[in-house]
Amino acid sequence: MRIGLLTPSLSLEHGTGHYSIELISHLRRVGIQVDVISSKDTPIIKELQPIHNILPLGDGANFVRLCAVAPRVSWILRNCDIIHSTVERYAILSACIAHRRPMFLTAHGSFVHVDDAWRWPLSKMYRWAFSKSVRVMCVSQFTALRAKTVMPGLRTEVIYSGISIERFNRLVRQQCKGPPTILCVAAIKRRQGIIHLVRAVAKVREYLPSVRCIVIGTYQYGPDYLADVRSEIAQLQLQDCVQLLGHVDEPILLQWYANADIFDLPAINDKWRFEGYGLAYLEAGAAGLPVIGTKDCGAENAIDHGITGLLVFQETLKDDLPKAILQLLLDSDARICMGQAGRKKAESQSWERCTTAMIDVYRSVITDHQ
Repeated sequence: MRIGLLTPSLSLEHGTGHYSIELISHLRRVGIQVDVISSKDTPIIKELQPIHNILPLGDGANFVRLCAVAPRVSWILRNCDIIHSTVERYAILSACIAHRRPMFLTAHGSFVHVDDAWRWPLSKMYRWAFSKSVRVMCVSQFTALRAKTVMPGLRTEVIYSGISIERFNRLVRQQCKGPPTILCVAAIKRRQGIIHLVRAVAKVREYLPSVRCIVIGTYQYGPDYLADVRSEIAQLQLQDCVQLLGHVDEPILLQWYANADIFDLPAINDKWRFEGYGLAYLEAGAAGLPVIGTKDCGAENAIDHGITGLLVFQETLKDDLPKAILQLLLDSDARICMGQAGRKKAESQSWERCTTAMIDVYRSVITDHQ
């Protein structure tokens, strides 16, 4: 079995890049040949070579450029048994070059809303590409439900995003050191709900004056929203307790996972955009942290309410989020129990298990096509 993967930039700064890197690495680790076509901005990662960095940047806006590069992509992947796009934006290209071969598509979240994500006629073409997929591999039950609602009859398979649990094996939790610490790891953009977290911290501070909140994540996706968040921090006079660190290197990130008391990512549905799963919840669980997320998004699948963390309603975040934060910060026993449960959940979703599940689906489809 030989797999042809079309991937976005292979960068750890965003979830789709992280997903693609892990899938490539683990497929090759078990001896499966993988030919990779990636976008032009992919950094050089020696461990993943060879990679063909030829795909144009962006999504539907570069449709003409995708058409131009299609013959070359088709030639490079000519000997592959399966074509798999690990991101929605390359669905049309993948469907066009697959010919009679099985074509897979990973759906991460928002872009299953094809009519909102792309203008006509691209939206119609994306509908066609989704329907050509022998399986749409959804990262959560929530994403699969949304996809089937938009495109009834879609053939979906749910394989939750995996985690490299070994990253957290040597992590030593810091007990009773420093102020109560809330950690959020997410790109600064509207659907991550960072501004709601800032407002919740202001209320929590009335009861726990020493509380601090650390937000780690790239700034590149929402400069206007970043300005709004910074303005809110200033207005609420939280400059001394809310820190926006931007993207940080792995050792620094792991240190904050070790120093934090709880993890909070209050995802918000922004029109058609929603959190498809929230790998950061799983990572926080692997680090032994209780997590807080929101209902009506993929966090419902990433968090076991009352076991690995707490889920609050998006509609009542103003009141419920500060209460959830205080509930965990004031109950050390609950934090420990939820952190332990979160670690077990993360272990059950290792990338080894996810890759095995992916390979099983590949093989079953190939058998059906023979």
